[in-house]
Amino acid sequence: MDTRSAPGVLAGYLMPHPPVLVPAVGGGREREADATADACREASARIAAFRPDSIVVLSPHAPLFPDSVFVYPERVVSGSFARFGVPSAVSSYSCDRNLRSDLILALSARGIPSLSRAGEPIPDDGLDHGVLVPLWYAAAANPAVPVVALAPWMGDVSKARLVGEAVAEAAVNAGRRVCVIASGDLSHRVNRESPYGMAREGALFDGAVCDALRSGDLERLFSIGTPLARLAGECGLRSLMALAGLFPRARSEVLSYEAPFGIGYCVAEITPA
Repeated sequence: MDTRSAPGVLAGYLMPHPPVLVPAVGGGREREADATADACREASARIAAFRPDSIVVLSPHAPLFPDSVFVYPERVVSGSFARFGVPSAVSSYSCDRNLRSDLILALSARGIPSLSRAGEPIPDDGLDHGVLVPLWYAAAANPAVPVVALAPWMGDVSKARLVGEAVAEAAVNAGRRVCVIASGDLSHRVNRESPYGMAREGALFDGAVCDALRSGDLERLFSIGTPLARLAGECGLRSLMALAGLFPRARSEVLSYEAPFGIGYCVAEITPA
């Protein structure tokens, strides 16, 4: 792998975000998702092999708006798992301010407004677990690498890829070598282990997403219907769709898939073809 590559996006990764994967929160239950944890460590090691200047994280648990994309402000570079009963589990990261500024400009150039400034009606309680869980693994293998965190586009599905395009353009303009993490769980209703109940659509949705990733044809993600996604109870499709905008042509590899708690966890790598 050439770690002296020119500025731009080097690779994208799908990583799930169940807080139970963090041992301080899981209290031993994380061992029931060992395949996912091992794949997250593998993805983090692959990120480290690229020696990125920055990591961008897309989280569906960031503040979501139908007509704009939330970009975490510079002052919000930390968060905790207090919502999950472990307030002492705190993580802090540096923000890549230049990349963040260029990303906001690239989003605007594509007609996507951003929300991030002080005084806007947004929460100010730190990074959400959709950012914190993947970074718990990624930062362990990539210490001191700054981050930029944002939400995916939640409006017209056809524009979801534009967020990825904006990240790719911003990386070049900022002179950064970047890896992107699309944070997201798949269906929350895969089997009877789920606290949300089981739905036939859960396994169908996860199968469609994994098939698209295994085929390397990310365009197939856009053919997954909204009714199926809604009935499956997913929270990762929009983040994953953004990865389709990173490269004109891509190849992908599924590192793991399992649903130990009735919720689909997939870890995958997307690289330029």
